[in-house]
Amino acid sequence: MISQSISILLDEVRKAYVDDQKAKGIRASGKSADSLRIETKETSGALYGARYFYQQKFGRKPGKFPPISAILDWIKTKGIQTDIPERSLAFLIARKIAMNGTDIYQRKREGLNVEDKIKELVKEFRKNIVKDSKVR
Repeated sequence: MISQSISILLDEVRKAYVDDQKAKGIRASGKSADSLRIETKETSGALYGARYFYQQKFGRKPGKFPPISAILDWIKTKGIQTDIPERSLAFLIARKIAMNGTDIYQRKREGLNVEDKIKELVKEFRKNIVKDSKVR
């Protein structure tokens, strides 16, 4: 019974991340959302996702060039059309990120933020667990 409640809670958290991605225009291909998976045991559970969720939340700081291949995928997914070749555009974007960081890192744009929603979901989860335990 508890594992089912944990699974429901984690599914709601997963949905919160996906909804926040959509609301903030962070979702491009859907790969990060598709990477979210839930594992539950009898009395515990975990939500796993792609490593780049960190960058969707905090941004990427300046320093090293991000992978050109990931930027090329993003350009294709977004359907961005320019007069310059895609690879050149990807290089320019990567150079800008390497020099300045991403807009999320610079706080020009908001990153993922589902903490308040998670608190609300956990509060509801606790109420349901207490209610279920009283029924028995």
